[in-house]
Amino acid sequence: MFSNSGRISDKGELVKFIRTLVTGEVVIPPAPAGFKQFILIPTSSGIDSTAVAIVMALLYPAIPVVYVFTDTGNEVTGTKEALDKLEAFTARKIIRMTPKRSLVERALDQGSFIPSQRARWCTQQFKALPFKRFVQGLRELHGDKTEFISLVGVRADEPTRTGIEWSAADAIKTVFPLQQLYIVP
Repeated sequence: MFSNSGRISDKGELVKFIRTLVTGEVVIPPAPAGFKQFILIPTSSGIDSTAVAIVMALLYPAIPVVYVFTDTGNEVTGTKEALDKLEAFTARKIIRMTPKRSLVERALDQGSFIPSQRARWCTQQFKALPFKRFVQGLRELHGDKTEFISLVGVRADEPTRTGIEWSAADAIKTVFPLQQLYIVP
């Protein structure tokens, strides 16, 4: 099961190992009758969204998920490589969206105002809005009878964290697989 490096070398063995660590099941609400459902995983290459992507690929390979990455234009070194490795591991393409103006350019437009814990405009501008536009594009392409499920990497030890809250008009439902599986770091 483990290679000489101490890593699991076979995906089947990895699935068995993960199943020993988790309890619970990921429950995705079924689409209303006559609706097309899109199951989306917004990924950042961070540990939580990557865990969701890997868990879904390994434990629920039959669920047709779409990975979406919204770039800030100033991602940390290694982000592209991490996304490339995630694509290779899951055998699923990540849709990558790049802004016209980067986070730094936008900050300079605002008088060198850098986002902080109190002023997190960057999450809204570089993550939520591009994701919402992507969903709107899918709705325009597939019609009003579409439903969107966003699988978000909020862990079981973060019960009060909500992630991005969508309005009813957005028609995006949020599911937290790591909470449903009771996964904590």
